[in-house]
Amino acid sequence: VFENRYAAGDLDARSQRVAALAEPFAPADLEGVDARTFHLGPLTRDDMPPAFLAAVCARAARLSLDVQGFVRAVRDGAVVACEWPAHRAGLRLVDVLKADDTEARLLTGGPDAEAAARALAASGPREVLITFGSRASLVFAEGRMQRIRAYPPRRAADPTGCGDTYLAGYMTCRLTNDDLRACGDFAATVASLKLEQSGPFRGSPELIAARRRRLRPRPPAPRAARTLSRALDGCQVTHVATTVDQIRRLGPQRLVGQRVDRVEPRGKHLLIWFDPSALALHSHMRMAG
Repeated sequence: VFENRYAAGDLDARSQRVAALAEPFAPADLEGVDARTFHLGPLTRDDMPPAFLAAVCARAARLSLDVQGFVRAVRDGAVVACEWPAHRAGLRLVDVLKADDTEARLLTGGPDAEAAARALAASGPREVLITFGSRASLVFAEGRMQRIRAYPPRRAADPTGCGDTYLAGYMTCRLTNDDLRACGDFAATVASLKLEQSGPFRGSPELIAARRRRLRPRPPAPRAARTLSRALDGCQVTHVATTVDQIRRLGPQRLVGQRVDRVEPRGKHLLIWFDPSALALHSHMRMAG
């Protein structure tokens, strides 16, 4: 039994307490279960011992895992972050892994979410999802980093379970769709709908489709963005030069070898996104950004 308390004015910050814990899962609990895709979402690191993970893996054609429980320990009723000592062995069993940015950096020691995603993928999962609360998310697979937009809710009622809903939405879409960006967009939409209501998600496919049409970003498309997009999409960066000291200090040579993913207008601003780093060059038309 979990109790979540959210900071006033910041639904991405919460504290947790546990009133009671159930017995851990055991391989015997899988008797009579006939499925090809399994999703695991432990609440604490003691919920699913290694023997249970191995038993699920032996049955699953595809296994997804929300890692949050494995980096949580309960001490005197309070939930605290902890390491997952057996994470390397556990991650080798997983096909799709989801973590928030804090959990990902805790597991890998990476300096940022993108580095953590790459390190997690190197441990076994073919697809790694990194969420940032109410902000964007990342999907990393086959060496390609894709940034997924967050879709704003009409109102923010209850963030509890939004991460679980995100992964459930992603896996639902993946059953019939190999387009990972489309699956990430679907997951972000479902999580947005969940945020608008208390309790679990109770929407329908029709509601999701209608919300996706309404929330699909329709930024203004200035002529410069269309022209740049036609010229640059898919092109590889071979050289970087700048006369702006602030940009030079950021190490723009990191962009050499990257490919232009898309040119995105934001009002008078332009964002040129690069793949696979998910870095963006921000410019304000002819002003340096």
